[in-house]
Amino acid sequence: MADFAQFFAEFLEYGEAPPERPYVIPFSLSNRASIFGASNYVAGSYAASSLRPEKAFRKVVSVSGRGKAVRYSLPEEHASAALEHLLFGRRVPAVPLSIFLYRDYGMVARTQGTPEHEIFVNELVREFGLAALSDGTTIFDRLFEVDPSYLQNVPITQPSKVRGAP
Repeated sequence: MADFAQFFAEFLEYGEAPPERPYVIPFSLSNRASIFGASNYVAGSYAASSLRPEKAFRKVVSVSGRGKAVRYSLPEEHASAALEHLLFGRRVPAVPLSIFLYRDYGMVARTQGTPEHEIFVNELVREFGLAALSDGTTIFDRLFEVDPSYLQNVPITQPSKVRGAP
């Protein structure tokens, strides 16, 4: 998924949020009283003119050009840079992240007998193309950890959408 606006609309938009802040911030480290924090003007947050070179995002993403000709790219070692500057050396727990992102979807295992946590995590890898790196590892291996214990006591509800294929 290359379109950040599509990502925000599909995974972070919450119908009951205030219109000026329609997106939920799922894993914020701040002490804000509200989980609604992402502005409805997402494009402005990622405009080249808004991105400061000393900030973490610019240490991971290369930005060239201006205005409508701006281009964002990931350098060869972006996974290592993301781990250092965005994640502060701690890998992301893939199970709770994938459960959050796919909370409105029913997940269908592609292979009979696939453990529940792998169904969610496999969809995360597929959806976001967490591909192989030149050293033989994957972006997923560098940035995420899998701990199935996160699924303990997770209530299962009727999904509003279905993902995956048998």
